[in-house]
Amino acid sequence: MRSSPLSDLIRLSILTLLGTGLSLGCGDKDTDDSAATDDTSAEGDADTDTDSDADADSDSDTDLSFASDVEPIIQGNCSPCHTSNTSGGLSMASGAGYGNLVDVPSGEAMGMDRVEPGDPGNSYMWRKLEGTHNEAGGSGDRMPKNGTMSQGDLDIIEQWISGGANP
Repeated sequence: MRSSPLSDLIRLSILTLLGTGLSLGCGDKDTDDSAATDDTSAEGDADTDTDSDADADSDSDTDLSFASDVEPIIQGNCSPCHTSNTSGGLSMASGAGYGNLVDVPSGEAMGMDRVEPGDPGNSYMWRKLEGTHNEAGGSGDRMPKNGTMSQGDLDIIEQWISGGANP
């Protein structure tokens, strides 16, 4: 059975319109999708980067622990006065330091703990390291007596206290 020239023309017109419509629709869609995808990706990447930076900052405070991060600094900087002896009534010998520091009254500055979790400014240990202990009612020299602690070590101790002074 043979089709008429009119039906062939109609069929051809429909196919042409569909083909043109599909290609235009697809072309616009690809352009819009890629722009939307690029925008979304850029925003998503920016959000991801920002979130990971925020997580890194918060993790740096809360992931620090006395045993892993602070005790090695004490052993390297406060020895032998507070590790082999109990200079100033404070022993920070390996394994004993945390219990003798955190939430323990300072004995030198009334009303101030040696380490007040979350608050370096109200932690006598931090004040001694920073050299502001006399302003807080303390006495004696800035610590450590045998020299100065590196800025990196001071930062770790401050972040450890700020992060809650985890064991």
